[in-house]
This record gives sequence, C-alpha cells and structure tokens, in this order.
Amino acid sequence: MTYIFVSGTEFNAIRKKIRENKGKEIVFTSPDDEMARKVIEKENINILLISQAGRRDKSG
Repeated sequence: MTYIFVSGTEFNAIRKKIRENKGKEIVFTSPDDEMARKVIEKENINILLISQAGRRDKSG
C-alpha cells in the first residue's frame, strides 16, 4: 500500500496533490483547524493527523 503525506494551508494546492494521487492512501495534516475541516468535507482522505502540540485541555 502506498501512502501519500499531504500537508499545507493553501486549499487549491492541497486539492491538486490529493487528486494527483487518486487511488493511494492519503494522509493529511494542517496546522490550521479550519483548513483541515474544509479538506475533510470536500476531499477524500484516508487519515487525518491532528497535532496536539500547543493545545490546552479546557475540560477541567
């Protein structure tokens, strides 16, 4: 199985790379939560990586 790692903050560049690698396993990450949301809503990705660095637990 071939995995393609896609990262970025520019939607059109991300979309282009995902579509160029159609049929492969797409692993996506972005430092921008809104960009990650947009990509998972509009594109077919297999794995979403969310960085927890710099985040605070606000549950308690």
